[in-house]
Amino acid sequence: CVLHIAGVVNAPDRAGFIAGNITGTENMLAAAKAAGVARFIHVSSLAAREPALSNYCWSKAEAEARVTASGLDWTMVRPPAVYGPGDTEMLDLFRMAARGVVMLPPGGRMSVVHVADLTRLLVRLAAGSGDPQAIYEVDDGMASGWSHAAFADALGDAVGRKVRSFSTPKLALQLAARGD
Repeated sequence: CVLHIAGVVNAPDRAGFIAGNITGTENMLAAAKAAGVARFIHVSSLAAREPALSNYCWSKAEAEARVTASGLDWTMVRPPAVYGPGDTEMLDLFRMAARGVVMLPPGGRMSVVHVADLTRLLVRLAAGSGDPQAIYEVDDGMASGWSHAAFADALGDAVGRKVRSFSTPKLALQLAARGD
């Protein structure tokens, strides 16, 4: 069994996502076939459901297409945002909460999963649980996901601080992310 967990979540351009998510997956599939491995568990992303949203989403959907066409016994896992020890992608949100202010996108909902919960699922799948050619969309069990305000409150609870959340326009979030 091969667990393909690696991927690129941030890249400066489409080529970076192609190299990390598509070509990387093609290379893992080729290595699995060359080694005679029949079972391939691919960790994709919930974002693959919406390939038109971004280069990241598109690259994850394209990687999934390579897996489904591989001829291997595959299982797909689509986690949302993953958080836990060593995480750098969600760290800034926890840092903001520790300061008492959380800036989040306007409107919408989100979903998360803790790395330990995702790991338990992957271990079970690698041991033979689950259905072949199945796609599992995992989350933390919060029905309908989190509103951004509720997620900000949960971040505050996690760091022991009352937080104020702000619905921040996309342009402001992009500028803040770049440090401008």
